Amino acid sequence: MPDADASVLTGRVYRSCRAGISAVVRITGDGQEVGTVTVVDAFTAAGHAQSSPPQELHDVRVGVREAEDLPARSHPPAAGAGRRVHDNRSARHVSRITPCKAPVSGPARSLRRKQADTQLGHEQAAVRLAGVYAMARLADDWSEQRQVCVNVLCAYLRMPYTPGLTEPGFKHPEREVRLTIIRTIRDHLQNPTTTTTWCGLDLDLNGTTFDGGDFSNSIFSGGMVDFTGSTFSGGTVNFSRSTFSGRAINFSRTTYSGGTVDFSRTTFPGGTVNFSRSTYSGGTINFRASRFSGSTVNFVDVGVHTAASINWGPFPTIAVNEP
Repeated sequence: MPDADASVLTGRVYRSCRAGISAVVRITGDGQEVGTVTVVDAFTAAGHAQSSPPQELHDVRVGVREAEDLPARSHPPAAGAGRRVHDNRSARHVSRITPCKAPVSGPARSLRRKQADTQLGHEQAAVRLAGVYAMARLADDWSEQRQVCVNVLCAYLRMPYTPGLTEPGFKHPEREVRLTIIRTIRDHLQNPTTTTTWCGLDLDLNGTTFDGGDFSNSIFSGGMVDFTGSTFSGGTVNFSRSTFSGRAINFSRTTYSGGTVDFSRTTFPGGTVNFSRSTYSGGTINFRASRFSGSTVNFVDVGVHTAASINWGPFPTIAVNEP
């Protein structure tokens, strides 16, 4: 849902009946329709009552003090008698505000998608961050294309990334943008029963470089979750207290070279979790107090170096087999 301007909403009168009855104003915020305002005492610029048939009149500016609350309320309170709809030709008393839960047209959503894509590719980190939030809101509003929106965010994480790079041309601070995407994914994997959940969607993160990120308490269920070939090179990547029960959870050929990767208290209740052919060359990897039942967890052909500190938890300990 786009955020409406806190002081002024813009719109057009699309329907007007005879004087003293009602008119409907479609209002927008950030260029998208967020609701309608029903007004009474609708007059034309000349001050005469607008008669049938219904027709489009003119632009109006709607002054609503609590406009920022409009998108979040399914049943907003009636506006007070003193609140008005203003333009330069007439005044109309607001009688009712009815929010829309999402833009009503496919083209409007497509425009939002294009704008979010543009923001994600912007040179300035603040604009890219805005693009992350815009894409996440679009995913929440557009269930039919939710997987596509999530794919875009995952694709951003898969792009080449060198942690700590400060050379000219580096999109500073890129790390914060990436951590925000990870937090956004985590926030949508907490409750599979909500209408905006991303549980059950595919998460394609193969080949991603991680130097931190919080996936804690996430529920990876139903969809394909792919970390194949990813590198965990620094910071703390937190999967603690998460549940992995998707049809395929793949950590094969991953490299753990630094930082901490925390799988403590994770649950593997079903399906297949694949850690095969991974390399543990440094850092700390923690499976303490993890539980698995009814699932297959595969650690075939992993390489364990002396520099890695691993708590294998419930899994059979794999001895150091690399220098």
